[in-house]
Amino acid sequence: MRQKLIPGLWIVLILVVFAYATLPVVSNVVLNSTHTTDLTTDNLTLYWTSTDDDGNKIVNVTDWRINGVSFALLNMPFENTSNAINNATDYSTFNRTGSNTNVTLVCTGGHDNDCYYFFQRKIKSKIDLGKYNQHLNFTNASSFTITAWTNLPRILDGSIFDHYGGSAFTGGYRLNLASNGAVQFIVKNSAGTFSQVATPINSYTTNTWLFTVATFKRGGNMTIYLNGKQRATLNPPIELAPSRINYVIGNFQAFANFNFNGSIDDVRIYNRTLSLQEILLLNLSRDDIIHSDETIIGETWSSCITPNDGITNGANVCSNNLVILSGNATDTCTYSGSGNWNINFTDNCIINSNTSIKGNLTVFGNYGNLTINATLNFTKSGSYIYINNTRNQLLGNLRILLRGFIGRW
Repeated sequence: MRQKLIPGLWIVLILVVFAYATLPVVSNVVLNSTHTTDLTTDNLTLYWTSTDDDGNKIVNVTDWRINGVSFALLNMPFENTSNAINNATDYSTFNRTGSNTNVTLVCTGGHDNDCYYFFQRKIKSKIDLGKYNQHLNFTNASSFTITAWTNLPRILDGSIFDHYGGSAFTGGYRLNLASNGAVQFIVKNSAGTFSQVATPINSYTTNTWLFTVATFKRGGNMTIYLNGKQRATLNPPIELAPSRINYVIGNFQAFANFNFNGSIDDVRIYNRTLSLQEILLLNLSRDDIIHSDETIIGETWSSCITPNDGITNGANVCSNNLVILSGNATDTCTYSGSGNWNINFTDNCIINSNTSIKGNLTVFGNYGNLTINATLNFTKSGSYIYINNTRNQLLGNLRILLRGFIGRW
């Protein structure tokens, strides 16, 4: 049976459902030292929890800080954000965001299976940081490190980072790939004379991510590391001078034929010569660890994490502060080296040295302070800890760590 429509005014309701993507979230950001002693002999390790309700993969962009200022002068991981089409975001406290020209952001297959930028020589791709970044304008009195991940479809000359220019400019530096498969690090003096260190030919291959590091040590050597291994070093015969030219990624400002053709990911610059141990950690993408070689007594370290889900950033969350203590701090109570060890609370003991105890440990007294910033290693099987006549048996070679205990036990 057919239904006959009645002429007149009809109202049609259309239901539209909007699905909004949720932002990634990071929480519980905690900074600790390896043995929780905060000594210069300890590495620093960052812990956190990150989630994304949409189930997207999260990249946790990490920015380490010393006394509130970024450890890296430039921290560009090239992750996708709301402004990625026009800008390359710098996550350091210096905020040197770059301007993109003819580069393509690709968000699969980066060195850590995340985003990266693809540069094309013919269309003069580049990321320009401008010219007024004085913290990056190094001299011979400076120490600095440049790191980047690169991947080329074929071996060609290509400038990774250029603050050098051509003969029209004096001073500056450049990190470059050569057509013979070598990696070059070049500096120039105030007279326009350059000095170059280069790895052996065929040092890099195509279609593989290469971790490239160039270091300049004040008054010392220029060194290149590839995938965590030192490949070339030189004591330059000239003095590095500052330059007036822009800071550019993926483009040689003097000669278009040396523009980069391939992929670049995660560019960073540090105002120090990174240690080999720190370079090895970066080669393993261990952004959650700072090696003890990089810490100095009295520094206050922290780290801030920005979660990125390949679409946009979540809120930035920072860790607790951690003050670096001396690795040789004085002990106010010391162990004789054999037998039992008796400690009285009223002695107000501070123990900073890792200690092997060949007997029992007895702690007694009603009030006072005991601070243990070290590892106590009980080497005698059947040893005990006595705390005000309460016995806790230890199994042989059990290591216990008591950090920062202050007050009545």
